[in-house]
Amino acid sequence: MTKEELHNLSDDKLQEKAKELKLSRITRAILIGLLAGVTIWGVAHQRYGVSLLIPLYFIVMLIRKDKKDKVLKEVLKERGLL
Repeated sequence: MTKEELHNLSDDKLQEKAKELKLSRITRAILIGLLAGVTIWGVAHQRYGVSLLIPLYFIVMLIRKDKKDKVLKEVLKERGLL
């Protein structure tokens, strides 16, 4: 969502988004840890190639998603809801 769309939401809706944000951050952290473990296992067993690149790709995608949530965090801080 854009910053303007978030400013138009009520405080209750923003609090719901904050709960979703917290849950999604925990889920992403678990997935990043799991994928990092798969990557480390692949390197330790000298399995280079697809088994190394696919987890790294998904780790990058999960980190990018986390950066997109900064707009929501900014709006929550502006309203004092975070």
